[in-house]
Amino acid sequence: KYLDGDTLKVTLTNGFVISVRLLLIDSPEYKKAKIDQQLYGYEALEFAKENLKIGDIVYLEFEGDVIKDKYDRHLAYLWYKDKEGKFLLYNEEIVRVGLSKVAYIFSQSRYLNRILLAQDEARIKKLNIWSIEGYVINYSYNMKVVGNNSDIVYISKSNSSNLYHKFKDIHNLKNTKSMSLFEARKLRYSPCKKCFK
Repeated sequence: KYLDGDTLKVTLTNGFVISVRLLLIDSPEYKKAKIDQQLYGYEALEFAKENLKIGDIVYLEFEGDVIKDKYDRHLAYLWYKDKEGKFLLYNEEIVRVGLSKVAYIFSQSRYLNRILLAQDEARIKKLNIWSIEGYVINYSYNMKVVGNNSDIVYISKSNSSNLYHKFKDIHNLKNTKSMSLFEARKLRYSPCKKCFK
């Protein structure tokens, strides 16, 4: 079961279900109510769903004596197989695509350098969380920077599409509604590929 980009539930071979908090990373929060969520939280959850299918076999790797946090979640690295059957470190891959940052560095740091390199890649490419100046801050994400985003986009009022557009009269759209780019993303609209190349 997926909770967000950095927390999930795993069924062990003995049938027990445990909550796992992934080491060394922090993804934006996602809440189903669409309010008080952080930008890219939904995308981080979708990344988890896309790469960790229910029923797939994954491997948890623990480090050190502290294996649980104060919320009784197991602290671990998670390994999974990609489509070609190659093992990948999930903690590293979600950082590489800019849907999580390096955080909560305590005694467990076995893969810290690998994950930091992945973060550098995402930051240089300005991927997702790194695409908005000042959004990534220590131990959190600065929604004030995102909320002040005054870019206006347009959506169809008919709900026939989940896309947002640059102009209200593009693609023969009728009955459009304007909103901030932040609101469109918060409501899980995606950019039109023709408008935003």
